[in-house]
Amino acid sequence: MRLIGRPELLTLTQGAACNLRDAVHALAAELEAATWQSDEDCRAAFPAARFLRGRLIVDLDGCHCAAIAISYGKDVAVVEFAGTASDLDSAIAVRPGKKT
Repeated sequence: MRLIGRPELLTLTQGAACNLRDAVHALAAELEAATWQSDEDCRAAFPAARFLRGRLIVDLDGCHCAAIAISYGKDVAVVEFAGTASDLDSAIAVRPGKKT
């Protein structure tokens, strides 16, 4: 998949603990290598992830997560949020979206 929003994701690595840096880089690599065709493919790749308002939510560590909108038909993953889990709801609430 083409990954849009990599800089937003990578901002989490600045001054972060090693486990968060590793999780961010692993997520970016997984998204770029993905050939997903459905939500079920995402769930297979990230069993602990969930969908919220049409976005894939991946927990990166105990405090941080990423919200990714995926267009299966266009083979694109867009990082719409990367930050603390406590800020996720307000960040997603201002971006109404639909699953594509």
